[in-house]
Amino acid sequence: MAKKRTALTKTACDAVKVPEGKSELMLSDGGCKNLYLRVRGRSKTWVFLHGTGETRVKAHGPAYELMTIAEARVWANDQRKLVATGAGNPQHLARAARQALVANREKTLGALLEARVDDMRARGMPSWPNADSCYRVHVPQWVKDLQASHVTREDVLRVVRLAQEVYPEAVTTAKSIVTHLSAAFTIARKAQDGTNKKLSPTLAGFGITTNPAAGIDVGYAYPVRERALDTVEANLYLQALLDEPAGLHRDVLLLALLLGGQRVAQIASATLDMDTAGNPLILILDWKNNKRGNGPRPHVLPLHGLALKIVAERGDLVQGAPVFGITREGTGRAPYNVGKLCGKLCQRVVARLQADHPALAYFSPGNIRSTCTTLMRALKIAQELRNQVQSHNLKTVDLVHYDRFEGLEDKRAALEQVQQALMKPPAPALARSKSGHGQVIRLASAA
Repeated sequence: MAKKRTALTKTACDAVKVPEGKSELMLSDGGCKNLYLRVRGRSKTWVFLHGTGETRVKAHGPAYELMTIAEARVWANDQRKLVATGAGNPQHLARAARQALVANREKTLGALLEARVDDMRARGMPSWPNADSCYRVHVPQWVKDLQASHVTREDVLRVVRLAQEVYPEAVTTAKSIVTHLSAAFTIARKAQDGTNKKLSPTLAGFGITTNPAAGIDVGYAYPVRERALDTVEANLYLQALLDEPAGLHRDVLLLALLLGGQRVAQIASATLDMDTAGNPLILILDWKNNKRGNGPRPHVLPLHGLALKIVAERGDLVQGAPVFGITREGTGRAPYNVGKLCGKLCQRVVARLQADHPALAYFSPGNIRSTCTTLMRALKIAQELRNQVQSHNLKTVDLVHYDRFEGLEDKRAALEQVQQALMKPPAPALARSKSGHGQVIRLASAA
């Protein structure tokens, strides 16, 4: 007996989420044949699917927020009629209609945005899918139907306000809309006279003389990528992390800071090792050295002080055991996006710090690397030793082939200076946690 499909409701559509471990979910509508709601992350889009194999027809509709369930069913019925009458694939017909629109020189904003995406794709610009998604999902059809030269600043602001109402938590969405619309108007103005041979001819002739999206402030600025925290800011960050509940992502961020600015993903997949004297080490595989297929470059760092206590909290680990239970295979990709989850924790910590210290500028886990570099330079640590601590690609013969521990004693002294500088004033002891900090790691010989 065939399974009965249930008609979609607004409550169900609003609440649906992608199951853990999957990238998207196709939710079929029992009230309309061939109509699906595709859920991918925060994005929800209507999709029409008909047939299978070579005869399969797929057409993408507007975003869920821009079309009600009733309107989506009417749209799906229209697509089905096109297929039934033999008119062809609705998606191909829509593309042909857009191309005809450009050919007939009906210079609407929709035609301009389509020409902009085609030009980006032809020039191999990697951001063309982002622009295509932005124009398709966030720019309403009534705006696309306007003549491109007649679009006003108020029209752009209405698009931005609609996105801010629909996605109040996605702070970068409004900025992305303004950026992509501004780029489309700018490139069309440059192509206006047709003398720029690098631009597609389809971008010319829209009559663009001004950029209505220029200068619109949506109240958000992209974070500066290269930023080094001073000692006070780094100490505040360390204190805030210590106040977080013990867990994998907190401990990864702590070790990345205490071990001289290591990369988060590499710390997450590190293993336990020991030197010839039996002292505990952490072994990091630097996959950035794998560009030519030579495999990862092993990178060892001494464990002591607060870093040793954090690793000891993970339990009794044997030599060669993953510190956080995460291993990397093949190209060195982690089984899940540790860096993204650590980044979200860092965002929460920064937001809490900014509430108490409004002057504190935004920073991300990536800025900790430059922070530790700057701190080691201030501590008069030699450049070669700084490079060894941060596993920069040193190619001297002794480091590549002979010195397995890469100046371990020098690294230990450098990291001790870093921890002392970060913990002034002294950081509260990790013993406040009930998880048992301060255990001694017992190393056993590798099997």
